Amino acid sequence: MVFVGTGYGSAYFAALSYPAVMGALYVPVAGPWLAMQQTEKASAKALLAANGALQGAGMILLIGGVVGAGRQLVRKPDEEARVRVTASVGRQAFGLALGARF
Repeated sequence: MVFVGTGYGSAYFAALSYPAVMGALYVPVAGPWLAMQQTEKASAKALLAANGALQGAGMILLIGGVVGAGRQLVRKPDEEARVRVTASVGRQAFGLALGARF
């Protein structure tokens, strides 16, 4: 909700400020992409693209959260996590090796 709310909230206030130019921003998710056609400034297009990406990512996360509600990945308690550090020393070299099992 935070991504969608932040992205759409900022787009909504921009549409209120400039309704003739940015009226397409009233449309959630697709609005920033539609508003890109009404501006020539590269900086405005970059901000609209970032806003559209933020709204789109938020919508994907929102749908994923609703669809996947109640399902979680849980580690099995019978598997023990281990981390092993091994030192090696030679005539001209030395080092550490790190191994892990999750």
